[in-house]
Amino acid sequence: MTDAFSEPPLIVRRAESSSQILRITLNRPRALNAMNWELLAQLNQAIAEAERDQSIRCLLIDGAGERAFSAGADLRVVADLTLEGAREWIRLGHRVFNRLIAHPVPSIAAIHGFALGGGLELALACDLRVAGESAQIGLPEVRRGWFPGWGGARRVRSLIGPAQSRRLALLGEPVDATSALEIGLIHRVVPDGELTTAALGWAEQLTTLPPAVSRELTRQLTTPELIIPPEEIEIDARLFADRVGQPGFREGVLKFLSRKKT
Repeated sequence: MTDAFSEPPLIVRRAESSSQILRITLNRPRALNAMNWELLAQLNQAIAEAERDQSIRCLLIDGAGERAFSAGADLRVVADLTLEGAREWIRLGHRVFNRLIAHPVPSIAAIHGFALGGGLELALACDLRVAGESAQIGLPEVRRGWFPGWGGARRVRSLIGPAQSRRLALLGEPVDATSALEIGLIHRVVPDGELTTAALGWAEQLTTLPPAVSRELTRQLTTPELIIPPEEIEIDARLFADRVGQPGFREGVLKFLSRKKT
């Protein structure tokens, strides 16, 4: 099954430069690589399968097309959620990102264009983040009347501290790549045309580490606050379902979508 644009939502393959690098590409470029049910399910499956494959030494996650790493949740999906669907939507995203954070091998997000909302939450679940110089990074959910439902606010607080995380989450304003580097949200900025080369270069460097050392370092660097516990996930699921159940929620999302098309 493919999405509305008849594209496989995820491309998973070994990198040409090294079979020890698993490259995972979000492949909905006409939707700015927005996440729908199928993409999240396939991403969860790809990460789970990589856990069992001892030959994989690094995960590299990027986005297809020229405009976005990922613009976040597909708002067409959000507009059609039932109350129980809203709760499961939140649980699924948390399940995927917790699994990625806890993965035994290091992961790299190669960010170009937009990395917003769930797109940034996916990048935050990776160990390393390298961005092209034109990247726009943020958590705009508050401007749409809800909150980062897949752990974004919690993880930016852990990664960049309370002051900058408040600015990012409460104002909902994206930052450019240089600003993101300055506040510690990403680790490196490169010219747009060099992004893939830079990310693969880091990935290849990671594959040269002794496997046991790489896995142990990755484990030690995965601090407990980066893993969202079940009780917090259920709070997010309940609060998001409450927002979805508010009068006019669906109409507001559809209105936002219509403005984007004009």
